[in-house]
Amino acid sequence: MAIHDEDQTLPPSSAMATASLVIGLASLVACGLGIVSGPVAIVLGIVSGRRTGFTSKQIGGIASGALAFVTTAAAMIGLFVYAARDDGAAVTNQSLASALIST
Repeated sequence: MAIHDEDQTLPPSSAMATASLVIGLASLVACGLGIVSGPVAIVLGIVSGRRTGFTSKQIGGIASGALAFVTTAAAMIGLFVYAARDDGAAVTNQSLASALIST
């Protein structure tokens, strides 16, 4: 015989804490999503933590969201710097146009 409790729903802050942790961890795994989902995980963790007090779920969500945001931003900046450097190896518009005209 199963006992059914009518109050088995999670409070909103606990659901937000879980969402913060899941989004933060997913943004670490999914390359490039940290720019968008990292701040979402941070905000969810902070709002949830202010409602009930900070637990390991909120702190984990905030930390993983921040780490995902920072690493994705650093990777993007590194790619932009690498692409913008002028070492002669990059194809320029002028060399591309001359290659297309000569063929």
